[in-house]
Amino acid sequence: ERQEVLLTPIWIQPAGGAVEGQLPSDRMARVQFERFWGEWDQCVDYLGMIAPIVEFKDRRILMQLKEMQDTARIAAFLSNFWTDRSPENPATAWREYLLVVEEVNRAYGSRTLPGWKTHMGRVFLQYGAPSLVEERPFDGKN
Repeated sequence: ERQEVLLTPIWIQPAGGAVEGQLPSDRMARVQFERFWGEWDQCVDYLGMIAPIVEFKDRRILMQLKEMQDTARIAAFLSNFWTDRSPENPATAWREYLLVVEEVNRAYGSRTLPGWKTHMGRVFLQYGAPSLVEERPFDGKN
């Protein structure tokens, strides 16, 4: 059975003192999130996927959300993040980004580690596709 979750604000403690960093206090149902954004149970992974493209000012919030593992707040953050990045069509921007993540997973991932969790995958997501790729076969000396 799916439940609606009430989102409440959280307090962010920036370096300069206490300032309220407020995540949405509106209601976001699990059904609504899954209709537009993806799997509710993968919200923590989604945070990791967007980490390379999150602006510096939002990194503290992202880290707090990862530690809290409050799926309702993570879902609200993801929704707001993509709405801020692409107000015209945030869900499409998210799906297009997921296609890039899939490409990164194919190129840099393994059976045990998705590509977006690797150093090369993070660099790809943050800066874009490499302009030059050198292929060096393993010869035991490198």
